[in-house]
Amino acid sequence: MFISKRKSAFTLIELLVVIAIIAILAAILFPVFAQARDKARQASCLSNQKQLGTALIMYVQDYDESFPISQYIDSVSGAPYDWGNAIYPYIKNGVGVAYSPTVTLYNGEGGVFSCPSFPQEQICQYGINLCISHPYYETNPSESATLAGVDSPSNRVAILEKGAASKVGYDHSFPTFEVGQWNWAGYLGGVVDGSVPEAHNDLAFDFDRNADAPADGYPGPGGMPRYRHNKTCNVLFVDGHVKAVPRGQLSWAKNIYIPGLYERIPAAAQGVFYGGPY
Repeated sequence: MFISKRKSAFTLIELLVVIAIIAILAAILFPVFAQARDKARQASCLSNQKQLGTALIMYVQDYDESFPISQYIDSVSGAPYDWGNAIYPYIKNGVGVAYSPTVTLYNGEGGVFSCPSFPQEQICQYGINLCISHPYYETNPSESATLAGVDSPSNRVAILEKGAASKVGYDHSFPTFEVGQWNWAGYLGGVVDGSVPEAHNDLAFDFDRNADAPADGYPGPGGMPRYRHNKTCNVLFVDGHVKAVPRGQLSWAKNIYIPGLYERIPAAAQGVFYGGPY
């Protein structure tokens, strides 16, 4: 008795059904994988800021409750130094940016000073609040803000993710976000009423684009917060806790402005000399 063996094959319809199922699964799973990747990057960024926060607190404890200077120029060497240099000894993590053959700025290009969601190699992916870290770019400054001067440490921003521009020499490369940029309504489509006290200029800061300032040293989007992680911005607060803040929930009056400290910042850094939109 002979048994016939017939080769079986998928029909065209069966192949199309399989392909359709694979396509549907891919459409469902790929966004999930992308979200998981973004969550991992956000977690890494939060970890970076926690380490920066620990280093910042250690610095404050070692220097009579005073915060590090945001940035200044050494009167002898003419070299710039910033808050990244100040807290680097407590971290020893990160690749420095060579400002000159003898000066390195530890605030970018890898390590805890760099957000994994922004791989571009430029300095200053995180910024410090000038209210706690002034003077601003002065020669051999003698004082900075103290912890006791912060009225609500759990609400006041210490460090957060800041903006970017296409030119490394422009203001996004400064190791701070300028307080004046927060209070500058030109990019926000709003108007700051000069008759309203600073404490009540409660605009929500949700600008989230890359752009250049008109010239080196002028305010621009580089000083604004960036919402790189599913429309949230990772923020380190003065009391040391780190939080992912949704876009639109950061405000000048509640989170940035610190009574008594903002008024001590040099006028140029406050943005007094910067007019409306360019």
